[in-house]
Amino acid sequence: MKHIVRLLLLLALFPLSLLGAPAASAEEFTVNGIIGSGDPTMPVVFISAPNCTGQGTTPVLYQATKFTVDTAGTYTISLGSAANFASFYLYQGSFDPANGTANCVAGDNSTPKTVTYPLAAGTVYFLVIFDDTFAQAGGTFGGTINGPGKVCVGGACAGCDALIEIPSTAVGATFVSNAEVYWAPGELTDPLVTLEAGKSVRATGLDATGEYYQVIFQCDYLWVKASTLGPNFDNVWNGAPLPTGVVN
Repeated sequence: MKHIVRLLLLLALFPLSLLGAPAASAEEFTVNGIIGSGDPTMPVVFISAPNCTGQGTTPVLYQATKFTVDTAGTYTISLGSAANFASFYLYQGSFDPANGTANCVAGDNSTPKTVTYPLAAGTVYFLVIFDDTFAQAGGTFGGTINGPGKVCVGGACAGCDALIEIPSTAVGATFVSNAEVYWAPGELTDPLVTLEAGKSVRATGLDATGEYYQVIFQCDYLWVKASTLGPNFDNVWNGAPLPTGVVN
């Protein structure tokens, strides 16, 4: 019964990708608002899209949205606004309006306004939307962030560490081939669940035979053949070696 409940939870969360069908797209995050006279100002940062090139002295109205993502990968940020009045900056780590070139990793003031940038899971970013006109009359804007994961506003996304204890030895891993899922070494899920090549998980260690890796997927401990798993070469894990300790 315990395995049936776990399987139903997995299938309810990711019914297509777990069964080998095309994975569902991550949800699109939208940010909408109105820039007006009551908003803060900052000295304008010059843009040569997609780069921030320097900071001037002319004050511009702005709004900043602090966010993180739960999955590392390439994300696309797009912005539209009334009469095309608004442009945007992307900051990584921290945002200081008085020192606007520091940590400004991208920006766009062209038409259409779109930046594609690799975001790291758990890292803090700031999307700063500003009035890019001499009149500084403000207006309405609407933006989107699209990528492989979820966008969380205001702080870190709630992860598995809030639900289960993740060992300090756990390392990001990527499937190098399609992997059949086991509840325990030698005990296949029934019906059979397969994780696709390219999907990322956390590897915690090997079983006593060295034939299986224990992995964390959808906040559950599962097992896969060790031969299906390899290092994750994203900009968070950078190909860190997989753990070789024995786990139960």
